[in-house]
Amino acid sequence: MVKKSKNLIVVKSNEFVEASYKITLDEMRVLLLTIGSINSKSEDHRRDFEFTVAEFAERFDTDEKSAYKQVQKAIDMLGSRWALVESTAKYDRKVT
Repeated sequence: MVKKSKNLIVVKSNEFVEASYKITLDEMRVLLLTIGSINSKSEDHRRDFEFTVAEFAERFDTDEKSAYKQVQKAIDMLGSRWALVESTAKYDRKVT
Protein backbone atom coordinates (compact mmCIF):
# COMPACT_ATOMS: atom_id res chain seq x y z
CA MET A 1 0.00 0.00 0.00
CA VAL A 2 1.28 3.46 -0.90
CA LYS A 3 1.51 5.91 1.98
CA LYS A 4 -0.34 9.11 1.19
CA SER A 5 1.20 12.38 2.27
CA LYS A 6 -0.92 15.15 3.74
CA ASN A 7 0.99 17.61 1.58
CA LEU A 8 -0.03 17.76 -2.06
CA ILE A 9 2.92 19.06 -4.09
CA VAL A 10 2.38 20.02 -7.72
CA VAL A 11 4.83 21.98 -9.86
CA LYS A 12 3.05 23.87 -12.64
CA SER A 13 4.49 25.34 -15.82
CA ASN A 14 3.49 28.83 -16.96
CA GLU A 15 1.39 27.27 -19.73
CA PHE A 16 -0.52 25.21 -17.17
CA VAL A 17 -1.12 28.27 -15.00
CA GLU A 18 -2.41 30.23 -18.01
CA ALA A 19 -4.69 27.34 -19.02
CA SER A 20 -6.08 27.17 -15.49
CA TYR A 21 -7.85 30.49 -16.02
CA LYS A 22 -10.10 28.71 -18.53
CA ILE A 23 -11.38 26.01 -16.17
CA THR A 24 -13.47 26.00 -13.01
CA LEU A 25 -12.06 25.76 -9.49
CA ASP A 26 -13.40 22.21 -9.13
CA GLU A 27 -11.85 21.15 -12.45
CA MET A 28 -8.51 22.49 -11.20
CA ARG A 29 -8.96 20.65 -7.91
CA VAL A 30 -9.61 17.36 -9.72
CA LEU A 31 -6.52 17.91 -11.87
CA LEU A 32 -4.33 18.82 -8.89
CA LEU A 33 -5.52 15.84 -6.86
CA THR A 34 -4.77 13.58 -9.82
CA ILE A 35 -1.42 15.16 -10.70
CA GLY A 36 -0.41 15.15 -7.05
CA SER A 37 -0.75 11.37 -6.98
CA ILE A 38 1.87 10.93 -9.72
CA ASN A 39 5.33 9.86 -8.60
CA SER A 40 7.65 11.64 -11.05
CA LYS A 41 10.53 9.34 -10.11
CA SER A 42 8.58 6.17 -10.89
CA GLU A 43 9.12 4.24 -14.11
CA ASP A 44 5.43 3.29 -14.03
CA HIS A 45 3.76 5.36 -16.74
CA ARG A 46 0.19 4.50 -15.89
CA ARG A 47 -2.67 6.26 -17.59
CA ASP A 48 -5.40 5.68 -15.02
CA PHE A 49 -5.52 7.58 -11.74
CA GLU A 50 -7.93 7.26 -8.87
CA PHE A 51 -9.07 9.29 -5.91
CA THR A 52 -12.19 9.04 -3.79
CA VAL A 53 -14.82 11.67 -3.19
CA ALA A 54 -13.90 11.40 0.50
CA GLU A 55 -10.29 12.35 -0.38
CA PHE A 56 -11.54 15.30 -2.44
CA ALA A 57 -13.83 16.45 0.39
CA GLU A 58 -11.08 16.17 2.99
CA ARG A 59 -8.40 17.83 0.86
CA PHE A 60 -10.59 20.78 -0.13
CA ASP A 61 -12.60 21.09 3.09
CA THR A 62 -16.10 20.38 1.78
CA ASP A 63 -18.77 17.88 2.80
CA GLU A 64 -18.96 14.59 0.88
CA LYS A 65 -22.51 15.18 -0.40
CA SER A 66 -21.46 18.44 -2.07
CA ALA A 67 -18.12 16.96 -3.11
CA TYR A 68 -19.79 14.15 -5.07
CA LYS A 69 -21.71 16.67 -7.19
CA GLN A 70 -18.62 18.88 -7.57
CA VAL A 71 -16.39 16.00 -8.69
CA GLN A 72 -18.98 14.59 -11.10
CA LYS A 73 -19.54 17.97 -12.77
CA ALA A 74 -15.81 18.72 -12.93
CA ILE A 75 -15.01 15.34 -14.51
CA ASP A 76 -17.81 15.77 -17.05
CA MET A 77 -16.49 19.22 -17.98
CA LEU A 78 -12.86 18.05 -18.15
CA GLY A 79 -13.96 15.21 -20.41
CA SER A 80 -15.08 17.76 -23.00
CA ARG A 81 -11.76 19.64 -23.00
CA TRP A 82 -8.53 18.98 -24.91
CA ALA A 83 -4.97 18.96 -23.65
CA LEU A 84 -1.81 18.54 -25.71
CA VAL A 85 1.27 17.04 -24.07
CA GLU A 86 4.52 17.76 -25.91
CA SER A 87 8.02 16.62 -25.08
CA THR A 88 10.49 19.41 -24.35
CA ALA A 89 14.16 19.29 -23.43
CA LYS A 90 13.77 21.45 -20.32
CA TYR A 91 10.82 19.76 -18.60
CA ASP A 92 10.42 16.60 -20.67
CA ARG A 93 6.71 17.37 -21.11
CA LYS A 94 4.78 20.51 -21.96
CA VAL A 95 1.03 20.91 -21.45
CA THR A 96 -0.77 23.45 -23.60
